[in-house]
Amino acid sequence: MNIYLLAIIFLVPALAMVCMTVMIVCRDYRNNLYRAAGRMFAVAALNFMAMFFMNSAPLHHRASILLYILFPLITLLLVSVLHYWFLYTRAYEKRHARWYKALIAAFLVQLLSIPFVSSTGYVGLRSDGSVFYEPGPGMYAFWGLTFVALGTILRLFIPLFRREPGPARILLTAMLLATGFGVGINVASILFQSQQYYLDKLTTHSMIFAMVGIYINMVKYNDLPSFEKRYRILFERAPLGILIVDGQGAIREASPAALDILNLPASSSDIMHNVPETKREAWLRDYEAAFRAQTRMQNTELMLSAALGMNRTIAMDSEFIVVGGETLQFIMIRDITEMKHNERQITYLAYHDGLTGLYNRAAFQRELDRLLSVSASCSLILMDLNKFKAINDNYGHHAGDLALCHVAAKLSEAAGPAEFVARFAGDEFVVLTAGQEEADRFLAKLAQAQEASPFRLAADGEHIEVTLSVGISHYPRDGENADDLYKRADERMYRMKKQPAAVSD
Repeated sequence: MNIYLLAIIFLVPALAMVCMTVMIVCRDYRNNLYRAAGRMFAVAALNFMAMFFMNSAPLHHRASILLYILFPLITLLLVSVLHYWFLYTRAYEKRHARWYKALIAAFLVQLLSIPFVSSTGYVGLRSDGSVFYEPGPGMYAFWGLTFVALGTILRLFIPLFRREPGPARILLTAMLLATGFGVGINVASILFQSQQYYLDKLTTHSMIFAMVGIYINMVKYNDLPSFEKRYRILFERAPLGILIVDGQGAIREASPAALDILNLPASSSDIMHNVPETKREAWLRDYEAAFRAQTRMQNTELMLSAALGMNRTIAMDSEFIVVGGETLQFIMIRDITEMKHNERQITYLAYHDGLTGLYNRAAFQRELDRLLSVSASCSLILMDLNKFKAINDNYGHHAGDLALCHVAAKLSEAAGPAEFVARFAGDEFVVLTAGQEEADRFLAKLAQAQEASPFRLAADGEHIEVTLSVGISHYPRDGENADDLYKRADERMYRMKKQPAAVSD
């Protein structure tokens, strides 16, 4: 074949690949994806140049050069570069990782099959000077492995082609065109074996489709490094703190928000910096055990000590990542100190009366249900203020509020740790005790407090005496549910209200 035609077929694409290599690497040499793409273009350029020199060599040396030097070298370089590409794009960690590994395995098996020249085929000259080729079993096996590799590529890229929009379609289209071109050349080699020697010269050109697709994608759309840029923007500006931590709890990288939340100096590498001393050893031990077991954190809460004696609560979620072959933990943290304070406030308001500070009706109902389910007996003491409406009407609601707070304070003073005191509704108060003896003891204390310091209210220069009517019911004697107990206590309380001298039984 004419040397000039060979130069056009092989050296022009090789020069184009060299130019693409330089341009890609110079754009961002520190980026792993750019370096991997540069290696791909360099291997493609070497492949084209090797094919040129091989086809320029004497005919009787070409088969040996191709089979023993060029094919193994180029295939080895291609497999290594493809492996690095999959590694940097985290293909091995994705859903179809087994197909990527199968692709590498198919190429490696091809590489191992190349040196068996005796079974691969024979290239020679006929008496009329024409070239002939006789494929052997090894070449058929080689073609079979090629179809396995191409089929694996199709299995990987066709689903992606359907899902991925925009710039990614350019890359996938280029890969599919390269695959189709390679399939076409292999099919033609099988169907037209007499021309296989010439068809093999075009096999290398399938790389052009893939390389051009990668180049357009990276230069025009900047698609591949954009993932790293997006990550860097999120890492530096996200309100959530982001930490990358190793198995010993050492911080490899921390976002500005994480440093602020943890109150860490920029140079600190200890995630335990602000963990209280009493909890540090246990927390680190639990962390290392969870890291070894690959247990992810899900809304894990941690209390941190801070300056001026104030504590801070953070919540952590994590995922495990592999960076350069090392397993690290990607931790997202957020400061929930204010949220926990608000939760406590909401919980308090949900079960406490805003005026008196006692438990409210919801808390009383919850406690009574608990006692009825776990206790053999309990008592319900129901009380309300006598002439409370008259106090409100004559002296105003402020005086009524003062009366309620005064009674609440006296009830709390008389109650022990076992008694549950709540404001039931309006001017009604309720006390839960463990049984009748405890109820009698509570009422005795309340009577003593009445004698020692009568319930009196100063309003408009007058002293108003505040008295209570009381009704008691006992479980299970007076009822076995909350409604029956309340109804019985209410009846007795109103009986006492109508007959002040009577004693509630």
